[in-house]
Amino acid sequence: MVMNDEISHKIMDRAPSPQVVAVARAAGMRLLREDGWDKVRAGATTVDEVVMCTAL
Repeated sequence: MVMNDEISHKIMDRAPSPQVVAVARAAGMRLLREDGWDKVRAGATTVDEVVMCTAL
């Protein structure tokens, strides 16, 4: 995630995390799991590795 003014203001205002995530996603942030699926499709990793590393 690349920090910008809008994300920074949300954090400084102690906004709930879903609001921070929504602003970050609107600015182009991708989740680690999303990036992992791209790497699976490219053959750089396995489904098991993505699931293990991004489990909740």
